[in-house]
Amino acid sequence: MTTLRMKKVKRSGGRIPIKKGLWCPLRKMYFPKIFAFVGSDPSEDDTPISCLYTLDPRAASLTEGVGVVPIDRIDETCRGHNRAKSLILRHHETLSKALGYVDGIEDLTNTPDRAQLYMTRSGIFTLMQRPTQREWPSPMIFYIAEARDEDTRRFEVAVGSDGKARATDLLGNN
Repeated sequence: MTTLRMKKVKRSGGRIPIKKGLWCPLRKMYFPKIFAFVGSDPSEDDTPISCLYTLDPRAASLTEGVGVVPIDRIDETCRGHNRAKSLILRHHETLSKALGYVDGIEDLTNTPDRAQLYMTRSGIFTLMQRPTQREWPSPMIFYIAEARDEDTRRFEVAVGSDGKARATDLLGNN
């Protein structure tokens, strides 16, 4: 497991297996792994790369000295270095629902690059950043999925900088 540090990658005893990701019993699937770009930009006086994430393990940086590593949490000590953002990894039942979600974010925030859309073996996902709320214990990674039939059932788990996965309703309706 890796914990993101600004100038180095630290091995840790995280709680989410990087090999498979977080299990979602509602959808009977594993969420895909999240990867972060880590390293320094030599043209910026070794300014650490921050707030760049992807679900694509083959992603490559055009900046020398920057690599992609799997993460299981966002380190709380990175807040002062633009790590005050939390992540939302959301599963979507259909491509049209995912595109509607992205359109809604763009309409609301006027930032067309806020959400990234991915089609993986596990399904269709969006990955987006959002500001970390003051009442949250640390920057969080939210894993969200819903199942709609006669009723809407929701799976929401948040992982804080301590690496522990907790059932939450911080983004839900309650």
